[in-house]
Amino acid sequence: MACPFLEDVLDEEALILRRAFRHERVYQDRSDPLVFGDDYLIERYRFSGDGLRYLCRLLGPKIQHQTARSHALTVPQMVCVTLRWFASGSFLYSVGDAENLNKGTICCTIRRVCLALKSFSNIFITFPGHRRPLYIKEELYKIAAFPNIIGAVDCTHIRIKSPSGEHEGDYVNRKSFHSINVQQAYNHAHNKTRARIEMTFGLLKPLVSVPAPPEEPPRVAVDVDWENAPIFPDNINGRLVRGQYIASFFT
Repeated sequence: MACPFLEDVLDEEALILRRAFRHERVYQDRSDPLVFGDDYLIERYRFSGDGLRYLCRLLGPKIQHQTARSHALTVPQMVCVTLRWFASGSFLYSVGDAENLNKGTICCTIRRVCLALKSFSNIFITFPGHRRPLYIKEELYKIAAFPNIIGAVDCTHIRIKSPSGEHEGDYVNRKSFHSINVQQAYNHAHNKTRARIEMTFGLLKPLVSVPAPPEEPPRVAVDVDWENAPIFPDNINGRLVRGQYIASFFT
């Protein structure tokens, strides 16, 4: 029997059930990162408070949300999220857990800030000289028919003695010896001086370098019948066979 005090009992029951199973939206705490000190900010974002405020003023007009709907991130929060990802090089999940944000929010925020930073590339990334980049690209294309190139870099490692101090490990290169890295950048105008640069590198190496340690003797006999070369079970990367070829045919 229907209740005389209610217009439609089914609608009221549906309303009661909807209220019972409704989940309240929980907004996570998103504190203002600029309230912390410089030590805290530099450790997490690699920027001081003044540097973050400058970036916020610079990028604010391009990344600021038009409304505060769904508790949209503020400009400082978006900048700090992106800088934290740049500083750590970690996964989006890790940055999201650290900032109490969803992975999708982190991804959209990083893209938004990166596009804003890209729009300022012509202002902050400049090359010395009065030549326009388009002219440099055309001249380099005439040399090697390689498009969209504005310069080249040449580097070399110069062996040095092991320095003393706590930063000794900073001078160990990928070949496991101490060295300093010398780098030279040039464009089409320096094309004629490239040979001189190579000669300079060749002169620097014997002046400041340290003699390399003696090489280890070959691990197997040199007089190997290469027509029926044996298989070395410990030769994972081919280094042993390569050494045998060098010792047999190039020494």
